[in-house]
Amino acid sequence: MNDLFRILPFQGDEYSETIPAALRRAGIFRPYRAFYFIFLQDSKRLFVDLNNTQIDIATDRVTPSGRLRFEIFVPENWRDKKIKITVLSPHGKPNANIKMLDNGRLAIEVDNILFYACLVLEPQD
Repeated sequence: MNDLFRILPFQGDEYSETIPAALRRAGIFRPYRAFYFIFLQDSKRLFVDLNNTQIDIATDRVTPSGRLRFEIFVPENWRDKKIKITVLSPHGKPNANIKMLDNGRLAIEVDNILFYACLVLEPQD
């Protein structure tokens, strides 16, 4: 089961929208462990921002995400290259593994994240 879902970048005034409101607007009511945004910069770097959603508002506690597994499409010109992954996180450095699949998708596994992690993917020449 995929424990992540993708939210496209918000536009305009929607940046001020809360995450729960954005999820309801998108028709997503199931509790997911994390969500991600994807940004491509000049075809040279792809950023995957992971956000943990396991927050208990009543107790003000966050439960670590656990291992996350998901797949993303990568640009076509990346598919025959080795891809470097760098993990950035303010709370340690979770391990991440990637594997290019035959269908043009990249399988990604990331260990526990507490609040947030950014995966930076770069094709190598």
